[in-house]
Formats: sequence, structure tokens, C-alpha cells
Amino acid sequence: MNSLLILLYLIGLALPHDFHISRCEIVYRSETQSLEITHHLFADDVEKAIRDYLDEPIHLCTEMEIASADSLVEDYLSRHLGLSLSGRPVDIYFLGK
Repeated sequence: MNSLLILLYLIGLALPHDFHISRCEIVYRSETQSLEITHHLFADDVEKAIRDYLDEPIHLCTEMEIASADSLVEDYLSRHLGLSLSGRPVDIYFLGK
């Protein structure tokens, strides 16, 4: 059984597939005593995640982007990104994409 799992894993490594990495940068601004969070995401991944519960394309970062795209991205991130300090939730303010 273990040999079969190892074989399937190795076959998976050999097959071509998309490889996406998102990046999150957090900077503390002492003058405002705030954190600035920059989250670099792949637009197609975010669009797919939003489309999974919205069931319609939003065309992120294209000329056909729907008017509510920013608020949909903000809603998605607020559901899936949380921050706490000393065990207490921290308010996150979305500035845009």
C-alpha cells in the first residue's frame, strides 16, 4: 500500500500542473501604530473562490470587471483572513485591490 502511495505521489510530481504562491507582507508603522498588510494573490484563484459561492464570473482585473468586484473581494478576505493581537480580534480595513 505504501508503495502505491509513493508511486502516485511521484507520478503527480512528474505531471505538468499550475503552481501558484500567494505572498503576504506585514509592515508595522510606528508613526500611526498600525499594521499594513499587502496580500499578493492570483486573480484567477480569488475569482474562482468567489465564483464558488456567487455562481457568476466577476472578471477580476479585466475590462469586464463587475462594479461590485472590490466589495466581493473585501467580503471574501474578511471571511478568510483573520488577525488577532494578544488573543483579541483586530479590525481589518480593506483599502482596495
